[in-house]
Amino acid sequence: MGVVSLFLFATYCDCSGPGLAHSSPVPIILRSINFLLASLCVCCIPAYSQTPKEERWNVKNGPAIAGLEHDTFESTAVHATVGYTVWLPPGYSASNPALPAIYFLHGAGGDEYSGTGAIVPRIRDAIEQKQLPAVLCVFCNGDHSGYRDDESTGILGESAIVNELVPIIDLKYHTPANRRAVIGFSMGASGAIRFAVKHPDRFSAAVGWGGGYRGSADFARQNLEAIKRRQVGLMMVIGDKDNMKLTEEFVGELAGMGIPYSYEVAPGVSHDFAAYLDRTWPKALVFLASRLRTD
Repeated sequence: MGVVSLFLFATYCDCSGPGLAHSSPVPIILRSINFLLASLCVCCIPAYSQTPKEERWNVKNGPAIAGLEHDTFESTAVHATVGYTVWLPPGYSASNPALPAIYFLHGAGGDEYSGTGAIVPRIRDAIEQKQLPAVLCVFCNGDHSGYRDDESTGILGESAIVNELVPIIDLKYHTPANRRAVIGFSMGASGAIRFAVKHPDRFSAAVGWGGGYRGSADFARQNLEAIKRRQVGLMMVIGDKDNMKLTEEFVGELAGMGIPYSYEVAPGVSHDFAAYLDRTWPKALVFLASRLRTD
């Protein structure tokens, strides 16, 4: 029912009850206006906020991709069952030597299937062409947490991944800590770079496409010695039609601290993940391979 129809319906209901002849029209009109305003508010609520929490954190159905598995864990950090997907390379066996891992963090509005259709084929092809060692890929669900711990809401999006999911993956697949990369787009790019500079003992490399990186420089300063000692690799990619200012400011701060980094500007690219990959994946692949190889 449309908002106008609801308004007329409410007015009709208010005007059709007993005692109408003795009622003042003013209260009726005021009540109808209040109903109209409330209806407009309901109609303007984003679809995201109307989606049940358990469905946002655990998306059960996604694209069918060979080697892609969906699983969940009970998260005390976000008070929900959280879904994630893992892509295993062809020929993977639990008896194989431990494989390095690449974690993907989606942008706002994404879930644990976001990026699978774009990243998996590229990773698979790179492994087949010997451009990348065999790796497993973990696609996380960060909902709209910004991959941050928000004490005010009790939603600890960072802890859900760093302190809960990573240990699960390590236990299940025996992934080595010194060969664990994290990559992401937009909100996920900011999360990936922040994870690497805040937890240099957990991540050896990070790639961010179209991120903002506010606050990451502070964590880099706090962990400056560890980042340099562990040679944590950082790669930031920004389109020249995207918000370059935030990335350039962060890159400038890294340079001031003497932290090595890779910085790529993608010509003609706005805030579009597909376009970012089309233009810059080959360089990102070389960067990741250099950080994940053991030979």
